[in-house]
Amino acid sequence: MTLPNSGSVLATLTELIQVNRTQVLLPRVKDLCVNEFVCLLDFITAEFQQFLRAIELINNETLENMLEKVLEAISLTIGQILQAEHITIFLVDYDKGQLWSKVPQENVHKPLEIRTPIKVGIPVHVASTGDCLKIANAATHPLFSPELEKQMG
Repeated sequence: MTLPNSGSVLATLTELIQVNRTQVLLPRVKDLCVNEFVCLLDFITAEFQQFLRAIELINNETLENMLEKVLEAISLTIGQILQAEHITIFLVDYDKGQLWSKVPQENVHKPLEIRTPIKVGIPVHVASTGDCLKIANAATHPLFSPELEKQMG
C-alpha cells in the first residue's frame, strides 16, 4: 500500500516541524484517512530505521578509530616493556573467523590493516592457546606463516 502524495505529506510534516509550527501538525495528521495514516507510519518507520543504521555506522567508525588509538598506545608501551623490536596486538573476530590488527606505519598516516584466518601462524597459536611467546627469530619458528609475514611487511 502506498501513500498518495507521500512526499507532500512528509514534506509538509518536515516543514511544520522545522518552522516550529508543531501546533499545525496535529490537525494535518488528524485529517489523514486510516490508510494514509498507516502508510505514513510505515514510511516514517522506514526513515527512522535508515537513520538508526546511519547512526550505528557512525558509532562503529568512531569506536574503531578509538580502538586503533588504544591499540597503538598499548602496543607501544608493551613493546617498550618487553624491549621488543616489533609488536603486534591481534584481536579475535569470531564472526569473520579472523585475527585482526592495525599496525602504525612510519611516515604513513593510515595504519596497516592485517586480517588473517584463524588457521595458521604464531598469532593464531597464541590466540587459541593463551600462551605468551617471545620469539627471537620468528622466521625459524615452526609456527611461522610466510603469508602472514607478507601482510605485516
